[in-house]
Order: sequence, then C-alpha cells, then structure tokens
Amino acid sequence: MPKVIIISDIHIHNYNIHNIYSPTWRLDNYTVLLEFILKYAISYNIKYIINLGDILVYRDKIPTTSLNILHNFLIKLKDNGITFYSIFGNHDYDITYNTISWDIFIKEGYIKLIPEQGYLLNDSIIDKSVPTTSKIYAEYIAINWFYSNTELEQTLQSYRNYISDYPLFLFGHFIPKQIESYGIDLSDSLFEPYCYVFLGDNHKYKSLNNLVSVGSTLPIDKSETDVHGFIIYDLETNTYTHEPTSHIFNIQKIPYYNDITDDTIVYKEPNTFYRIEITPEEFSKINAKPKNVMFELKLEKQKIDTIEKLDKVKSLEDYIILYSKSKKYTQEQIDFGLKLFRECK
Repeated sequence: MPKVIIISDIHIHNYNIHNIYSPTWRLDNYTVLLEFILKYAISYNIKYIINLGDILVYRDKIPTTSLNILHNFLIKLKDNGITFYSIFGNHDYDITYNTISWDIFIKEGYIKLIPEQGYLLNDSIIDKSVPTTSKIYAEYIAINWFYSNTELEQTLQSYRNYISDYPLFLFGHFIPKQIESYGIDLSDSLFEPYCYVFLGDNHKYKSLNNLVSVGSTLPIDKSETDVHGFIIYDLETNTYTHEPTSHIFNIQKIPYYNDITDDTIVYKEPNTFYRIEITPEEFSKINAKPKNVMFELKLEKQKIDTIEKLDKVKSLEDYIILYSKSKKYTQEQIDFGLKLFRECK
C-alpha cells in the first residue's frame, strides 16, 4: 500500500548548550536519525516525505555543519527517488522573516515547497490547479507559519466551509490550545472540515480527535523526554501510525520543576536541567528557597543589562557571574551556584 512519511521540527543545529552528552552529540544523532528515516522510506517504497516546518534552528548565519548534514540527507533522498516537500516554520525564516534559511536547497531542487492547496498522489504532491490522470488519494490545505495569530485565524476561517471530494487534510505549523493549554485560542469549528489536521511546532507527539501534533524527531534538550518520531500515513486506508525514533538515541530523563523538593537545588543551563541533591546543612547556608538560587540563564542580549556583547564572555562560568550580578544575587549565592555548576559538569 502507498504510504507517506510526515515529519516536523527536525531543528538541525549544533548549539553547544544542546550538546548534552558530548561535543558532537547532536550532529552524531542527526546522522543516525536521518539514516533511519531514509532506510525506512526505502524499505516501504515511500516516494515522498512531508515536512511541517523548522528544518533548521538558526535564522541567519547558519553553520556549515548543519547545512552539510541537511544537504547529504537530501542528496540521498534524491538519489533514491524520494522527494522532500516542506512548509515553513518559524525557525525557517531569517531574522527579518522575509527570507527562507534553506532557500538554497529550493533553488537546487532538493526541497519542494508544498503548494497552498493540492492533492496527494502515490508518488508526489501536485498543485490543485494542475490536471492529473493519476489517482488522487487526498486533498490538502497547507498553511505556513504566521507571525500574527489573527492572520492565522482569518486564514483558517476562509476555509471553514470548504468541501472536498476527497479526504481533506490540513498541514500547518502552529499549536492550538486543544493540543496544549498555552496554545493559540482557536475555535473547534475551524478544524471541522478536515479528516486530519497534521501540525508542526509542538515538539510533543499528541493527538486529539482529528488533531495530530506530529512532534519532533529528535529531543532538543534533556527536558524533552517525550516520545519522538514521525507519522506514517497510509494513502489507501486513510489511516496513520506513529513511528518512534526515541529508541535510537541515548536519552536520560531529567525531572521538570514539579519534581523539585526543598532539599533539591536545580541549576538551569539554557534548555538543560540538572538535579543536584544537597544536605539540609548545605541548603541552610544560603538561607533561601531553591527558586531563589535558580539561575534562569537566557541567551537573549536584551535581558542581560550587564553584558553588551556575549562574544566577550569566554566561558559559561563568566556568563553565570555576569548574569547573576545583573540579577543582584549575593556573592554567596553566586559562589554556591558556581560550585553546583562545576560539580555537575
């Protein structure tokens, strides 16, 4: 039976702060991940892959290492007769939101943009306006990421009464509140026309009625301990399954904040969580609750008054000191935070 792979939020990058087990952890695992997807597609004679946004993470100055990994994967897909289709996610635009960060691969024919409306065939996606004698398995509407939630809602509203002769899908890159409580407040009626609504952006695989959050294929940091993977959609039966990828990575589970107790101090590196047990005696020395000695490190220059240029910071320890001073932590708290950081490195 003809099948299609639907993936999302690959986020190819090599942030040092996300290399959580070794200096090349992310790059090594991208190679494993993409080879896994490639072999899966070949073994099931899958002719195309649909990506729902966020191929990369950087919005400009994309590292060569990230581009090389993506390029090698796309070359192998093309050599095996597999087409890579994609919509745009928020991380696919540059910082001006005017240019696509992987547009070079569009120009070279390695990535094809998904038309706004079209049909799913056995071996390709075609624009709805293109005549075809091939069997049409489904019709879809594709919505790229919108900077404005109002514009997104207006676009969804424009398709509210859409009727198709085929199973109708929506491909998008946004998180509705039905999937996550912090998501965009969108009426259930906006999703009624669709057989399935396949969505990127949320890194968790979730499904509710016809809404399917595809989830990311690779955890971006230790906090993402959910099941990762991709969707296999069967064109013939109009059903889907989730193919996990978590088993191919060496992932350690790290607790979230609700696991924190009064005898636990947590040092929070950007997007990485460490749990450190301390004795009541050590805890009493700082005379504070854990929440007062959590270092909320954020790599956004505008939030750090004492640092004009991050490139002047030679080490993460320097960064901790400068950030802590900007938050008016006492020297005792700073020293204690540095001690915890050195112990958990």
